[in-house]
Amino acid sequence: MPKQSIIKPESSTVELHDALTTEQAFAIEQKIKHLAVQSMQKIYEMGEALITFKEGLGYKALGYNTFDEWVSQPDIAIGRTSAFCYMRLRRILPKLTHLPPEVRCGVYYKKMLVILPKLEQTDDPDEISEIMHTALTNSVSNLKALSHDGPPEMYGSAVMGVESDKLTLNEPKVNYDASQEGLADSFGGKKVKFKITVMEEET
Repeated sequence: MPKQSIIKPESSTVELHDALTTEQAFAIEQKIKHLAVQSMQKIYEMGEALITFKEGLGYKALGYNTFDEWVSQPDIAIGRTSAFCYMRLRRILPKLTHLPPEVRCGVYYKKMLVILPKLEQTDDPDEISEIMHTALTNSVSNLKALSHDGPPEMYGSAVMGVESDKLTLNEPKVNYDASQEGLADSFGGKKVKFKITVMEEET
């Protein structure tokens, strides 16, 4: 009989149990969905805190010259790219207030990064609703395929804070060697074409 892995919080070992019943599986599925909604709520809260800290010059109050210098500290444990993504997501949150919570927070982080440029470009509630519902019912790879009108090449999501001497602020499309930037595991070390959206985030 198949075994189900359950990790106990108080233990580093994995305890194997018998396969879940339909009722147990449904209950755990509901818990997973609930936790996913909570995780997006926490990301929005993180984005709000970061915006307040950055715009309020909190980093200067702590002795740092720039926000980038502060957010790059190892003990911050966020990273520059994630920090700017969280802030961008928080800034578009007012556009989602007309949506029910299960939709507003039901599209998880990786999907939100893919649809973020479209959400930033529109204020039409109906279009925003359509974008969010499309994200709910499609995989990340399908959303990436839908996010451009060009040939079926591999595109990346619009990630804030990408740093590379191969990227410039003025190029909407650039050739990008994934193997040189730690993305080889995701893209098989192949050269991929990215649509990069860059927002000015100066201190």
